[in-house]
Amino acid sequence: MNYEEDLPINCPPNGAEDKERTSVCRFLPYPEGDARNFYSHHKLGKKTGNATECRAKSLSLFNSRGVQVVVAAKKTAFFKKMKICLMNIPRGAGKSIEDATGHIDLWMFADYDPSQSVVSVVDTVEELDQGLAHAK
Repeated sequence: MNYEEDLPINCPPNGAEDKERTSVCRFLPYPEGDARNFYSHHKLGKKTGNATECRAKSLSLFNSRGVQVVVAAKKTAFFKKMKICLMNIPRGAGKSIEDATGHIDLWMFADYDPSQSVVSVVDTVEELDQGLAHAK
């Protein structure tokens, strides 16, 4: 499979799998419908701090618990003004790996359009919780 971005050697890392991921979230820094909402830090030209090139070329997602941790830890205007996108990522979208904090790195396949996986977009963690409760 071809990936959305040219990846370095050994990227995605061992342990990354092409698997379905339901009820995952993405913070939307741009207006709804803007394709840049689904660009990696690398593709946006953002500074990546201590992230490896491999991680900088992934799409950063969170499980619902991870969203709450990020919002609680970073009560900044930056995150508070962002909408939260709830997604169901199908098998065949790319390889992903999740860490213990609920953060998910997704290395998208070239033919995957993440905007097609959007279930809903909300303004707050409380609205996200309500949406998740209704999905069960």
